[in-house]
Amino acid sequence: IVERTIAWLNRCRRLAKDWENLNRNALAFLKLASIRLMLRKLCILAEVLRRTLRYRILAACGGRDISVGDIKTFVVVETPFRETHCNGILKTLESEGRLKVVRAKPGRRKGAFGDRHMIVRIG
Repeated sequence: IVERTIAWLNRCRRLAKDWENLNRNALAFLKLASIRLMLRKLCILAEVLRRTLRYRILAACGGRDISVGDIKTFVVVETPFRETHCNGILKTLESEGRLKVVRAKPGRRKGAFGDRHMIVRIG
């Protein structure tokens, strides 16, 4: 584990050679490189979780008319995600053409899913 971590940190150009005169500067750049490494790992994890939620919504709600409120209730009750997490998924599905709005209030903007009584069809 330690060797792999050092190899990842050495991929940062500033840490590949010992250019720093002061130890505190070298330590600061080491911390910045570690933060960058962790953020990249977290972004990959977030994308995997987003795909998981998308799959769960498609599997549970696909092929029928369903209200946005029912979808959000499903997300809260049946998954470890929060209600707001499904808004981005629904917006993406609508832009891909996999979600069709069946009934909504007049003047609704595309990609807006604040109305829990809106009826959609996911297919």
